[in-house]
Amino acid sequence: FGIVYFGHYRGNQEVAIKVIAGQLSNEARQEAEILKRLRHPNIIRYIDIIVEPYETNLVMDFVDKDNLYRYIQNTVQSNAYW
Repeated sequence: FGIVYFGHYRGNQEVAIKVIAGQLSNEARQEAEILKRLRHPNIIRYIDIIVEPYETNLVMDFVDKDNLYRYIQNTVQSNAYW
């Protein structure tokens, strides 16, 4: 539900930045705050949420593993699930 860019956070940390037009609802912002505290090897970590007047930026770990669609198509376990 947004456009994702590659960037750097606080100097040198490579991150993905999802830019969402407008501001998140209170529920979505609360969910994002919970995701910031969540730590699991199979879940992309939310690092920060930056709210500006006309957009919201979700800063997440950058994962350089090609394309999720191709990964799902090429992984037997994923194909069975999807």
